[in-house]
Parts: sequence; C-alpha cells; structure tokens
Amino acid sequence: MDALSRFLNTTQTVNAVIRRLQAGAAGKVRHWRPPSVDEEVALWAPCGDLAGAFVAPGYYTEQHGGPGRSSPDEIATDFPDSAFEQYNHASHEYVLSVPAGGRIVFRIGGTEFELKADGATLRSAKLLADGPDLTFTGNTTTEQLLTFNGGMQGKPGDGGGGAMKVVGGAEFTDDVVTAGTSVSKHSHWEQGDGERVSLPI
Repeated sequence: MDALSRFLNTTQTVNAVIRRLQAGAAGKVRHWRPPSVDEEVALWAPCGDLAGAFVAPGYYTEQHGGPGRSSPDEIATDFPDSAFEQYNHASHEYVLSVPAGGRIVFRIGGTEFELKADGATLRSAKLLADGPDLTFTGNTTTEQLLTFNGGMQGKPGDGGGGAMKVVGGAEFTDDVVTAGTSVSKHSHWEQGDGERVSLPI
C-alpha cells in the first residue's frame, strides 16, 4: 500500500497503518521493494505509540530461507520467480537474469531494446554501428533500400552456386567487367571478313 505496512496487534486488536523503512533511498531518489507476505520485520515504536512507528524488513527466516549465496564479492537480489540480479566486484561481472517467458527492456524515450528467450529486438529511429569490422554469422535480411558507400565484395557460400542472385532488373551507371571482359567496351570478330565489329551502342 505505497510504502506503508499494515500491522495487526493480536493482543490489543489494534489495526494500524505503519510507515516502512525503505532500505536504500526514499527521497528524490527512491527505492521500492515492498515486504513479502509473512516476512519477518522489526517494529520500532517510540514510546509505544504506533502512530509514529516504523517497520524495518530484511531479516532472514527459516520460512523464506537464508541468502542462498556465500560469496563475499557478490551483491545480489533474488526474486521468487528465479530471476536475479547480481554484481561480482572481484570478477567485474554484472548479470541480470529472468526466466524463459519473461523479458528485459532497456528504454530511453522512443528507443527500446527488448531481450527475450527467443531473440532480441531494437526499436529506434536511427541505429549507428560504429566499428572497423562488423561480422554477422547468419543470414541477413534488409526489408527496404540497402545503400553502401565503400564497395561490395563476396563469394559463394558453402553450398556453392552463384555468389549473387538478383530477382528483377539491375542498372549500372558504369562499366561491368565479367571474367576480365568489359561489357560496354568489348567487341566481337565479324563472321564475314574476320574483322572486329564496332563497340556496343
């Protein structure tokens, strides 16, 4: 109930809303982690007045188990669905894990990066991949115009066949060289007098 905890005093039958100490921060920067049902807490009530009392959660109990971790180098949060967040400051490794069927979303304005068990999706108005060498190990599909400014080269895949297949026409603004022969500048021998014919028009 929005950073509040409900306390029931079974001996005096007192039902009161009590403020909860929020570990981490509760000012302009805030941390939200409501206590679990049946989580053991400490109740601080100055002069026994519940109106000014605080609830402090965070005690390990047999009901919910201990921390389940023993590394002094880890800071971690474990969730009941087996998701967890951890950072190991000795190995400098940060891990954020959610079970299959869930997702991890990073969002800045209209840009969103979504991670799911079956793939990742980046939604953005613009993407810049800035690196001297970029490698894609699988098939690559571009749904709209493909523009390149540094040339193109390639070879057939392991299955053999041609290195390129175009469905539809192709337009070239300069010469095309096929196996060392110019398409626009080559000529043929005439069958009659054995002289070369003129260049293609």
